[in-house]
Order: sequence, then structure tokens, then C-alpha cells
Amino acid sequence: MWRENIKHYLTLSGRTQKDLAQSVNVTEATLSNYLNGKRDPHFEIVFKIAEEIGVSVQDLFDSPKDFKGLYLLPEEKEFILLYRSLNEETKDLFRHVFKAIKDLYPISSQAKSSLEIHEGE
Repeated sequence: MWRENIKHYLTLSGRTQKDLAQSVNVTEATLSNYLNGKRDPHFEIVFKIAEEIGVSVQDLFDSPKDFKGLYLLPEEKEFILLYRSLNEETKDLFRHVFKAIKDLYPISSQAKSSLEIHEGE
């Protein structure tokens, strides 16, 4: 499952196997062998791969649950962590601010269709 998840998240991130291989300091052939089951990577490589494609190691080994196909950029993850650290009153304020921003700047049709898919799950 983790091999398929790497391929899935790699596609969502918009990166290529060649780019990922360079980022984690392995050859493209070695990465291909990992993803095709011909070789098993050292755990340090698995951690690097997860970091490079913007997911946790657990995401690589778990079956997808919520927000199937959603890829979060590092700054989006940072924003979510910040939001979670706020008290309920401040979260409520943020929700009002975001609603006002959404009303001023309509969401693109592509983003809207993505939101509708996730809200229906």
C-alpha cells in the first residue's frame, strides 16, 4: 500500500519521480525499484520521501480516509496547526474573517468543485 500511496501523493504534488529521486539523494532507477517493489528503502529514505511530497510517514502507510486526494502545501499545514492552537473565541473570529474574504473574493470554479466533492464525503 505504501508504494501506491507514494505514487498517489507524488502525482498530487505535481512532482516527477526524477525530481523526487534527486531530492532524496537516490537515482531515478533506485526510486523506481522502491515503487515497483524490487527493493525496499531504508527508513531514512521513507522519511525523506514523505517530507518531500508533503505528507506524514503515517499517510504513506495508511489507507486514505478524509479529504481523499487533498494535498496540503507546507504553508497550509502551518496554517492548520496555528488554527488548531487557537481558543474557540479566536477560531470563531477567524471563521467570520474567512467568510468575509470568501464573500469579497469568490472561489474559482475548480476550487469550488473540489470543495463540493470533499463536503459530500
